[in-house]
Amino acid sequence: MSRFNRISNIVAGLVLIVMAAVISFSPEDGYLWIITLIGATLVFSALRDMWFFITMARFMVGGKFILYRSIILLQFGFFTWSLNDVPKVYVILYLATVHAFTGLVDILDARESIMYKAPDYKKELFEGCFNLVIAVLCLIFIKYLRTAVWIYSSGLVWSGIVRIKKAVEKQEMVYIR
Repeated sequence: MSRFNRISNIVAGLVLIVMAAVISFSPEDGYLWIITLIGATLVFSALRDMWFFITMARFMVGGKFILYRSIILLQFGFFTWSLNDVPKVYVILYLATVHAFTGLVDILDARESIMYKAPDYKKELFEGCFNLVIAVLCLIFIKYLRTAVWIYSSGLVWSGIVRIKKAVEKQEMVYIR
């Protein structure tokens, strides 16, 4: 991981923790900040990937995958921005779905690590299970909006801490001759 990636992961982790505090102290309006932040992040990531495709990835093997991914991210970003006028229950449902998807991706990464006999699969598996538990708890307490918001914000704090931890831990370098 480069120095820029480490710094950006630390900043992203701190932003997640701050957003968790905002949504916890103001559950009625805090989720609008979260929706705006997630939408802006998805749109920015999509535009960055599209720029990467235009400048370099179109000449690479598998470059079209980057274009397709950026188009899908752009659509999800605009969809997320459009959630400002829907009832809060649907917003919490959408956010819980995002957490569940993240958990499933982490569990699939852990499964792949197990196949390659990597020693760090336990961390990935735990993080995936934790994200799934957060999503399930949000769905269970969806009628009690304040409780669902507290559960979701605790998941945001956890995700921020994990990002910061991954950014500061030492990583192995593999050189191929």
